[in-house]
Amino acid sequence: MGMYYNTIIGWALYYLIASFQSELPWTSCHNSWNTRDCRPVTEVLPNSTASSPAREFFEREVLEQYKSDGLNRMGPIKPALALCVFAVFILVYFSLWKGVRSTGKVTSFVVYA
Repeated sequence: MGMYYNTIIGWALYYLIASFQSELPWTSCHNSWNTRDCRPVTEVLPNSTASSPAREFFEREVLEQYKSDGLNRMGPIKPALALCVFAVFILVYFSLWKGVRSTGKVTSFVVYA
């Protein structure tokens, strides 16, 4: 269960780092990872095959699902995402290192930082 939780928090850290751009990358269809089917949310009609920029950002930029052939070939490891997940594991390690008594101090530091 911890692996799943840390992976999802790693995705959140990746999103946090990506959000420091002047224009959020998941709000427009003018990026290199977008497909021809990408349509902004304001232009998507019900029952259409168009996909949103946010969905394409997650599936094509963050996870890079198009490079995978399923479980037979998962695709390459994305270094930026691996670094985010590794940073989360380090954070969890140091928050549990000295036991439960110091966990409150570490989490309060993370919240106020």
